[in-house]
Amino acid sequence: MKLKIFLLIISFAMFSTVYSGEPEAQTTKTVVSIFSVEKMTCKMCHITIKMAIEKVEGVIDAKVDYTTKTATVKYDPTMATPKDIELASTNAGYPAKLQEASYE
Repeated sequence: MKLKIFLLIISFAMFSTVYSGEPEAQTTKTVVSIFSVEKMTCKMCHITIKMAIEKVEGVIDAKVDYTTKTATVKYDPTMATPKDIELASTNAGYPAKLQEASYE
């Protein structure tokens, strides 16, 4: 009888450490993509492009560089795609094209 109680207590202790009752947090990798951006003619253009890209749901950060004519965008790939980002920049008047992407 004592053995059964002991085993029951051990089983309960093992189960409670393995299963906490809360779902595990999912870790989503972010993507950092570099886009070439056309039609930047002044040093203020980058503000318009940055604002347009940052309106895309899932975009975490956007940096636009006038001298290299590029936008570096960090985003959640489950919420945004490169096409979404290209379209946002293009609709703002500055056509963008994906150059490279990498997971963080």
